[in-house]
Amino acid sequence: MGNLRLTAPIYLLTSRETCYRCGKAAPVVALSCSKFSDDGEDESEDSEPILVSNVSGLPDNLLNMIRAVHPHYEKRRSRMADADYFMNICPHCNAHFGDFFLFSEPEGAFFPMDDEALAAITIKKMVIEGEIEVDGSYHMGLGAAIFEKGTVLGPL
Repeated sequence: MGNLRLTAPIYLLTSRETCYRCGKAAPVVALSCSKFSDDGEDESEDSEPILVSNVSGLPDNLLNMIRAVHPHYEKRRSRMADADYFMNICPHCNAHFGDFFLFSEPEGAFFPMDDEALAAITIKKMVIEGEIEVDGSYHMGLGAAIFEKGTVLGPL
C-alpha cells in the first residue's frame, strides 16, 4: 500500500456481495477516479478509471461522506493481508469483506464478469474539489467497463 493522490472527480461505487459467514447479500463500496498519482509520481492524465482498495488512511471528510452512504465501512485487521485497512462490513452478522475477494477474485463485487454484474454497480460522483490523499492501492482493468455499463446516480 502506498500514498495515492486522487484528483476530482472522485466516485463512490456501490455493489453487493454475498457474505461468506451468514450467506446474505450486503452492500459494499469502493472509491474510483481517472486521474491520480502514486507516491508522488504522475501515473495518469485522465486514464482509465482506477478502483482504490486496501485503504489504510483517508481524510475524515471523505470517510464521513462514505459512511453517510454506507455506515458499515470500518478500519479492521485483515489476517490475509496482515494489515489494518478500511473494509466493508456485513450489516447482518458483522463479518468483514476482505478487499482481495472484492477486487481480485473473478465475480467479486468489483471484479464483474458479465454485463449484468457490471450494470449492478452504481456510480455516484462525490462532491470533492481538487485532490485528496489516501493510503492504499489501486486496480486497473475493469474501470472503463464499470463506467460504461454501470448505473450512474446523482452526486453524493
